[in-house]
Amino acid sequence: CEYGDMKFITVNNYEPKVYVAAQSKGSYGIYDLTGVEIAAPIYDNVVEGARYADSIIVRKADVFGAVDLQGNEIVPVQYAD
Repeated sequence: CEYGDMKFITVNNYEPKVYVAAQSKGSYGIYDLTGVEIAAPIYDNVVEGARYADSIIVRKADVFGAVDLQGNEIVPVQYAD
């Protein structure tokens, strides 16, 4: 057991995919179900998967953004909502 918290994240209701948000040293990263890192643990929270797209909403320092399923920030983490 090396994670402080873990939660499942489902993205894209049209073609559902499941990922795991895991907290390591106080920050969350995103992993696929085989354990491959999608996004490094740099986020304060992984909020939820986008309902109709292949992306995940993340939070850092009380602002939000989104990453795609390769871990690239597709919406910069700079928005209040």
